[in-house]
Amino acid sequence: TRHLEIDYLGYIWVSHPQKGIYRLKVNEAKDSIAAIYSYTALKKSLNLTDVYKLNNRVVFSSGKCFFTYDYVNDSIVPFSVLNHALGDYQQSTQIIPYEKNLYWFVNNNKLALFRISIESEPTLLNEYVIADDHMPGQDIAIIPYAGNNFMISNRNGLALLKSNKKNTAEDTTHIFIHSAFFHGKN
Repeated sequence: TRHLEIDYLGYIWVSHPQKGIYRLKVNEAKDSIAAIYSYTALKKSLNLTDVYKLNNRVVFSSGKCFFTYDYVNDSIVPFSVLNHALGDYQQSTQIIPYEKNLYWFVNNNKLALFRISIESEPTLLNEYVIADDHMPGQDIAIIPYAGNNFMISNRNGLALLKSNKKNTAEDTTHIFIHSAFFHGKN
């Protein structure tokens, strides 16, 4: 499983990069799976590979646009309100929760922080262009750092995003870490 989300009804949604989306129903005792619903056909037709949650609503990405689950009709449908308002960011490959109602959208070499309202209407708060050929398309970690600045992981280390000025593709920042200490088992 690549991503796992639990919806407001208690269903567990999981995504697999090759097989697609599954919905798992947990039994009353909450100790085992009572039923598995497969949406693997949508992997082939829509390329749905990831599941996220925006304001407690399950969202699926295809890399072209977002979809959501319609509980009344028991089907996965385009998330029209969100897609139209996001513009190019409807093609995002990753959604990263930040704070309450705030989410990062990752679209190729661009990152944007959006506030998502209860009605699923996004408001763009910040946008960054990353001039790093080593930027991964998936599984980016965004770490708050010193005020409103952020560090993001890439294949070669970390990149610093400064919020006090417009980041452009020409901007580069080098971060040097003198040492790192890890504590825990082993």
